Amino acid sequence: FVVQKEEKTPGEVIFEVELLAIVNTEVPKYDENFVKENSNVKTIDAYEELVKKELKEQKELAAKNSAKDELWMLIMEGSKVEKYPEDILEKVKKENKEMDIYYANQYGMSIEDFVAASGMTMEEYEQEQVAYSEAMVAQELVMYSIAEIENITVSSSEYDKALKELLAGQGAPDEATLKEL
Repeated sequence: FVVQKEEKTPGEVIFEVELLAIVNTEVPKYDENFVKENSNVKTIDAYEELVKKELKEQKELAAKNSAKDELWMLIMEGSKVEKYPEDILEKVKKENKEMDIYYANQYGMSIEDFVAASGMTMEEYEQEQVAYSEAMVAQELVMYSIAEIENITVSSSEYDKALKELLAGQGAPDEATLKEL
């Protein structure tokens, strides 16, 4: 709706309101017709069993992912990078800044205005970029170190399968497009 405010005298205000639409959400009746129209099962019992199974799988996956994240945090907390490869660190910093410039452009802003809008000075931004880039490179170094120590390798077919899943999940037709995202 559109509101226009008009002041007549001190303390008296008149609002003119134009209603552009009325939205009425209708909750469908939960019955076998609903089940048949909104799922691949025919009965309410089968639908409820399906929903229960899906919710259980989602909760199990969330718990598994949470445990993995927690384990990775513990690994990173117990790891120390003694020296960052300068070329990799610079590449990550450059990619991060390019991403921030992209977001700034999406808002029609310069990177300086974008940073200021987030409540930081350019100096604070640069310090944060260094810290973030070091954290990203550290994770990569730790991951590769673990893979080397544990003799973990990835075959071409495993890589291709994982890449296809990633591309599908990101809606990218190929690896080059994925890198642009």
